[in-house]
Amino acid sequence: MEAKPLVTYTGNCALFEDLRGSVCPAVAAEATEWRRSLGRHRMVHIDANWIEFDRDRLSANRETLLNRQYLHTFWTDCSDSDEYKNTVKQEILLWMQELKAKSQWDWLIVVVEDNARKTPAKTTSKLLKSTVWDRIRNDFPSKNIDRVCTFVRPSRGELGSRNASLDTFLGQFRTALLHGLNREIGYYEDKLREKREARNNPGWSFIDFYFMQEQLAFVFETMTLYEDALVQYDELDALLTQFVINAAQGEAPPWLQTLTDCRSSWRALCMKSQNSSQASSNSTLSNDRQLEQENVSIQFSEGNGSLLDLRNLLFLRICNILILLCRPWEMARRALPYIQNAQVELKSLGVELNCVGAVDAWALAGFLETLVVSERYNDSTQVESYSLHTAQLWAHARLKMKSLGVLCGLMPRDSPTSEQIHLVVNILAGLGDDPRAGESELSPCRRISEALSSKESFMRHYKDVCEIAMGTFKHVGRLRSARLIGKDLAEFYLDKDEPQMAVQFLQDLLKMYLTERWGPLAVLTQKQLLQCYQLLSYDLLYLHTVLMLATNRSLDQRERRHFFDDVLATKDRLGKSMKNNKNLTFAFAGILSLDDLRIDSDSSVLTLNSDIRLKLTITSHLLAEVKMRKVIVPCEKLEEEGQIGGTPRKGSMILAPGGKRPPPKISVQQGTQTNSILLVCSNQHQVLSRQDSSNLGSPSSQDIVRVKSDTQFVAKDVYLAPGQNVIGLAFRTNQWGSYEMRQLVMEWDHLGLVEDLENSIHHNTRVNIIQEKCRLSFELPSEELLAGVAQSVRLSVSAGSRSVAAGSIVALKSSPGLHFDKDLLVIPNEIAAFEFRSFSVGLRSSFCDQWTSKGVVHEVVATAGWEDGQDGHGNRSEAQAAQVRIKLLFMPPFVVTHKLLTCDTAKFIQVEVTGRSLQFFAVSNPRLDCPSGFAAQILEEVGTFKVNSRYPTAFVWQLESPELVEMPLELKFALDFYWEAGNQSGFYSASFKLEAFKTLYSVHATVDPESQGHCKVDVLCKLNIRVQRIPLSVKESKSEQDPIHLSMEIIADSALWALQGRNSDTFILSDQEFTSSVEMKPLVRGYLPIPQVRLSKYHPPCKEDMNKELAKATLEPFLPGQVYNWSHAAQAHVPTAAHPDGK
Repeated sequence: MEAKPLVTYTGNCALFEDLRGSVCPAVAAEATEWRRSLGRHRMVHIDANWIEFDRDRLSANRETLLNRQYLHTFWTDCSDSDEYKNTVKQEILLWMQELKAKSQWDWLIVVVEDNARKTPAKTTSKLLKSTVWDRIRNDFPSKNIDRVCTFVRPSRGELGSRNASLDTFLGQFRTALLHGLNREIGYYEDKLREKREARNNPGWSFIDFYFMQEQLAFVFETMTLYEDALVQYDELDALLTQFVINAAQGEAPPWLQTLTDCRSSWRALCMKSQNSSQASSNSTLSNDRQLEQENVSIQFSEGNGSLLDLRNLLFLRICNILILLCRPWEMARRALPYIQNAQVELKSLGVELNCVGAVDAWALAGFLETLVVSERYNDSTQVESYSLHTAQLWAHARLKMKSLGVLCGLMPRDSPTSEQIHLVVNILAGLGDDPRAGESELSPCRRISEALSSKESFMRHYKDVCEIAMGTFKHVGRLRSARLIGKDLAEFYLDKDEPQMAVQFLQDLLKMYLTERWGPLAVLTQKQLLQCYQLLSYDLLYLHTVLMLATNRSLDQRERRHFFDDVLATKDRLGKSMKNNKNLTFAFAGILSLDDLRIDSDSSVLTLNSDIRLKLTITSHLLAEVKMRKVIVPCEKLEEEGQIGGTPRKGSMILAPGGKRPPPKISVQQGTQTNSILLVCSNQHQVLSRQDSSNLGSPSSQDIVRVKSDTQFVAKDVYLAPGQNVIGLAFRTNQWGSYEMRQLVMEWDHLGLVEDLENSIHHNTRVNIIQEKCRLSFELPSEELLAGVAQSVRLSVSAGSRSVAAGSIVALKSSPGLHFDKDLLVIPNEIAAFEFRSFSVGLRSSFCDQWTSKGVVHEVVATAGWEDGQDGHGNRSEAQAAQVRIKLLFMPPFVVTHKLLTCDTAKFIQVEVTGRSLQFFAVSNPRLDCPSGFAAQILEEVGTFKVNSRYPTAFVWQLESPELVEMPLELKFALDFYWEAGNQSGFYSASFKLEAFKTLYSVHATVDPESQGHCKVDVLCKLNIRVQRIPLSVKESKSEQDPIHLSMEIIADSALWALQGRNSDTFILSDQEFTSSVEMKPLVRGYLPIPQVRLSKYHPPCKEDMNKELAKATLEPFLPGQVYNWSHAAQAHVPTAAHPDGK
């Protein structure tokens, strides 16, 4: 039987067979919610196997979940009530009696209707008779779910379309089937828990418990609950592991003892059945699960099953679920712990198989089988996660294959004996028959069989596995693991007498050791490489490697002396055989080290024809003093300013081989968040620079290109002693420009040692031969610049890289308003190169706008043009000009402000002088010039006053004017000043205008109580207002006595006074006086300021004018001095009001 739940059908079987094609496939088409206890609700796809009802197959056995009938259905298409009553009902009753006799409580009655019968026939009766479906529902009721359902038989034209009644039936069917499954699974889980709790009882067997819980996993798998099925197998795995741990510390139970006694079988893991059953996504297994369980159970009961077989079976089920979950990478992840755990269990239980190497063969077959299956089901979206785990599997498969090769005498230096050949036969026999026989691809068992069949076949398969493992490790970025596999492969090739194949692996391994600074391991690898180079006659590689060993300080002196003598002999031999005196070129790394490089010159600035000395500090790791035929530092001229200099650019930093990284420069900064700080590394491009390991472990004669240049530092016949040496190299400049030191080359006979300086991060390798033009600059005084007085600034002339001859002229120009004491500045004496002179330039700015505090900005331009001396090639250079522009801000020494004061008809002018500088100015003789007919009389004669920004002064004049005054009135103020700091005196004047002068109106405001006495709080009082026209001359009165429209506004403090009426009004002043009164209440007691009255001109609206602006009423304020308020500072006394009771 299949693993799907069984559903029986009876009644009209022909009807069901007719509908099978439309009903059965639709059951698993949609997901259904499976509601379990404790809120464990899941969406499941449920399918069923339909069989005809057979009373003989009914069973009340609930100890198994497989081959169980979970739901029984009765099908009928009866539409006649009499037929139902006489026939169908009796069949249903008999059917249900048989179910109850076998304790079958899950049933479903299906009534199928035809489309023709769906439309009721015409009848004269108003009451329709109940249908058969209604009668069945009444005769066979159910409590929990609806067990009587109906649907309309789909016609031939509706087979491919949606049928609402059929969908409803399918939903009811799935609910009924899940209800039956839930009942049986709940009971089965309870029995399973009881059996697990009894695991310590005598006679308990894990094998029986395994098959029991496996049935639950099968059901979950059928319902597409793969995660729940996986949990069942994980629980079984954990339980078995715990039993083995307990048995290792004490006595093993009988069932485990039976498993460990079977030591003649180590069958290989095979997932063929599971893989072939995966025909499409979300499809379930269709094997006879019960038969399979019975066969496996018989195998273990007869003693033919071992612990490894049980582990194979358990891991097989887990892998099947993981494939259904589309997680082949997790299968690869679980494989390694599974195989290692099985080996540890055998060791802890003291189980030794009948054949040596059987466990390794079983583990190798398991690794290869997992790799084959995971590769088959892997997709492109899981390559990274998949490769991360398969890399370890390939690595362990390589180790197991190597172990078998050593055991069976299949390694390069071994030859298999008859005992070893017999061992191979036993190992292969224990693996059993190849379950994948007949497949086109190479199966794991076939690969093992071929590998152990002959020495040549073993070496071929071993190399394939090693290369796949290395490639996979490189793909996931684990280069160290790949290099270690390459180390074993190199040793394999050395044993095979193929050193040319081992060289590349050893060189890659050496690069890794040198990069990660594994000194002792690097020495061992170099010795192996030395052996390979000697066998292959690679003289250059041999010389470089032996030179590296001779300078390695981790070796003892005896070994280093031996290698150094070998260096001298090899170098001399190669020197004689070299053609055209071609030099060998090796890198500095490990042989010499450049500690310091600096420019040593007599002057801090390098100019043309100057002598430069380059000081090198070099540490020699050689054992004896050697003579360097020549030491050269070639320089390359930089054509562009942005070309790479001494400091490498960010993003292009490459650390030289063997070079030390600079220490990080860490600074602490405040973070943007509260209570946070930032650690910032300013030289991260140097600290995180890439290590250039492309030339590690191999000579650089094929990779390093020596720089050829006519400009170079040179030293000859230099003796280099062991340890630190200081070498000086000379160079004379003959051209302008910037030069970059590219290499350091030390020629030891025909051997050239080169250090690349292009990307050095330790030294400044740039030499700048400066060609600097002259520069002009202004030096401003520490105090501010003031207008109206003479001051001076300093003009600095920097000669640059060439001298300035005596008599050279600097021309000065400025914007209008600024004057120099002289427009041409003559340099009296010669200015040498890179020196500067400072000259004083006197200047004076005119007064700016005296009524504002803003200054005036003047632009000054200084231009120098002269011919320099000779250039670097001995030719006369063209005339070069230097120019500087600067903007100077001149502030006024003081600012004058004026104010018109009025007392009825009397007028006064107040002029205030405020300093704008901290420096004192003495002012005297103030005067005010008026037009003819006016007289200005200063109120108080003054002497000399000192003013600055902190101490202002003011002067007041009373103006006496004739009756007729022409407006505006222009006045001129003047005074004399003396600047003490600059010992300068001067004259200062300012003009201003008055738009209004005469007083036109006066306003009187008084506060009077309603009754006699004083004003009281919250008691009404009157504000009496009187507006009076100022009498004018008879000549003016004819025009001024005309009626005028005025507006009056009362401005009162709302916290002191409460106005009872309007606070503004308009009136016509036709006579000399206008009076008005307003009621108000004082709100507080005390001396209260009287509300102020503001008078304005009122322009009534002009209705005839089409202009919208003129059609509105407007107010025009009076100019200062035209209205005088007599009660401007008057106050009213408001005492406390008396208490009502007289107290």
